[in-house]
Amino acid sequence: MAAKRSVSTRAAKARIAPDNVDFLRESFRRSLVAENKSDATVESYIRAVRLLSEFLRDGGMPSGVVSIRREHVEAFVTDQIKRHSGSTANTRYRAVQQFFKWLEEEGEIEQTPAAAAYAGNASRHSL
Repeated sequence: MAAKRSVSTRAAKARIAPDNVDFLRESFRRSLVAENKSDATVESYIRAVRLLSEFLRDGGMPSGVVSIRREHVEAFVTDQIKRHSGSTANTRYRAVQQFFKWLEEEGEIEQTPAAAAYAGNASRHSL
């Protein structure tokens, strides 16, 4: 039974496109650990990227990193501002910004959609 489970797990992972946020999130984690980021920083960044992925999926938006645009990141930030404090929303935006910066450095995307996305001073917003 264990062998069958492992095959199923591999098959499920194989269905995730290599440019998918979820697929690249683990590579991002390894990069953060290799940069000797604190455990708290790593977990904060990874959680923000997971939340972005869930938001995109639940909203029917693209999950392939080359297809994610400024408006998708802005919608995520707006959602975070509505659900959480401005400080939390800003922290998550900054984490997502670092993810896209890393993707750009790795050559996965040509330009980060998060650089131009509005975060403003999210801590001043309270919706």
